[in-house]
Amino acid sequence: SPQVGKDERVVYDPTIYVCDAKPWCLTDCDVRCAGSPAVIVSREGELTMERCSLGGSDRRTYDMSIDPKRCASNALEAYGTSWVYMRRCLVEDTIGPGVAFTDESHGLVSLCLFTRCAIGMSFDHNCEVTVRGCSIAD
Repeated sequence: SPQVGKDERVVYDPTIYVCDAKPWCLTDCDVRCAGSPAVIVSREGELTMERCSLGGSDRRTYDMSIDPKRCASNALEAYGTSWVYMRRCLVEDTIGPGVAFTDESHGLVSLCLFTRCAIGMSFDHNCEVTVRGCSIAD
């Protein structure tokens, strides 16, 4: 990351970035980010996440204003022709979609819980995603 001042934040600086790498697997991990996506998978990258939690670095509540410096912009973004497999994950505390699939990305999202996300999931362009047994709540 570029050098920034003490009170500044780099925009679009994910915690995990998988680009053309495959196969990556995260199991029982807690992946957090403030103000940016927690995970980005792009090009031909492939990522499997099982029993992980991902999202912002601080809980979003209704009795306080949303602080974009503490919530993730998105928990996960998939681009290009990437593949994402998510199973039994917790996605929370985002100011945008919990997961966002775009371009010709592919995914399987199974038995996941989405909570305190501005939008649970977004699907754009020619992505192909299967969603099974998930719970989406605000």
